[in-house]
Amino acid sequence: DDAAGQAIANRFTSNIKGLTQAARNANDGISVAQTTEGALSEINNNLQRIRELTVQASTGTNSDSDLDSIQDEIKSRLDEIDRVSGQTQFNGVNVLAKDGSMKIQVGANDGETITIDLKKIDSDTLGLNGFNVNGKGTITNKAATVSDLTSAGAKLNTTTGLYDLKTENTLLTTDAAFDKLGNGD
Repeated sequence: DDAAGQAIANRFTSNIKGLTQAARNANDGISVAQTTEGALSEINNNLQRIRELTVQASTGTNSDSDLDSIQDEIKSRLDEIDRVSGQTQFNGVNVLAKDGSMKIQVGANDGETITIDLKKIDSDTLGLNGFNVNGKGTITNKAATVSDLTSAGAKLNTTTGLYDLKTENTLLTTDAAFDKLGNGD
């Protein structure tokens, strides 16, 4: 009966079990990042299509019916962005639906944690809520669109209520979304 040896063995066993769980926790953290990355990729695909549609709508050769059809697809894409944001989960935690943080224990000892910042990313936080290309939005939507697009390099044509988009400045990507979130905008 070696009490000292047993105490040392118990401490090692405890450390091993703690490190094993910490490794599983770290893998869960990686899985959170991968899940979020997949959702952001889908959001980015929708943003790319919205950009393409916006460029298409900016030409003067479209009829009102054409612009309405383009707007319908843009609305569908924005709705899809909101759906992806609202439904992307990891272990029951919505990772894109609200701002928050997730603390992950990655070591065997207290304080050996990492914090993952969770940011809400949807059409509203991307500044696209109420975005329209057909000029038929409500006054509220038009005002929101002017405000939203100004930061993306758009200029309001006050005579027609349509937007002259600088296409080189309207590309919204995941990097731009992260940059916007990183700056707290």
